[in-house]
Amino acid sequence: QWDLIQQDSLGEIEVVAGAQAGYGVNTLGGALNLRSDDGFRFQRHLFTIGTGSWGGQRAAIRSGRAAGELAYFLSAATFDEEGWRDHSPLNTRQGLAKLSRRGDTGSLDLAIDVVENDLIGNGPAPVQLLRLDRSAIYTYPDETHNRLVFPRLSLEKGLGARDRLFATLHYRASDIDTFNADELDDESNTGFD
Repeated sequence: QWDLIQQDSLGEIEVVAGAQAGYGVNTLGGALNLRSDDGFRFQRHLFTIGTGSWGGQRAAIRSGRAAGELAYFLSAATFDEEGWRDHSPLNTRQGLAKLSRRGDTGSLDLAIDVVENDLIGNGPAPVQLLRLDRSAIYTYPDETHNRLVFPRLSLEKGLGARDRLFATLHYRASDIDTFNADELDDESNTGFD
């Protein structure tokens, strides 16, 4: 579900090698720890717009500010595209709001991500059809609608000269609706000669 990650809000990415129980039971080969930015590191206002191939249009805004021990960070992005194949549009809407406090003995972050993505990625087509038209699709639609509301509270507290306590409380409300008409039972029965 990489489409749920708002790239504009990322502050740093940490690669953690090896099995790490703290990141879940499926981290035998390692994990990626993605951290969102905050108003202490990102203290400016940035607005970007762009266009691209296949009717692609993108707009994004990032804003952060700090005052003493308190800071805010906001990030929002939208992307729309018609897709390079027939009947393959995509629409993404992503936002993050974060309030942070940094003190001498610890930190506190309250953040919420809200995402609404409509993705249509039509699946495989027979080679014979693609020779006639590279943008053709065999069946459609292949739709995935992702909705996410992800609030979280993170705490870091010093416990003396060498020890620190880290705690995170989160709730993840994810709704994924998928309809796929592209599965073929037998590759040899394509209807093309």
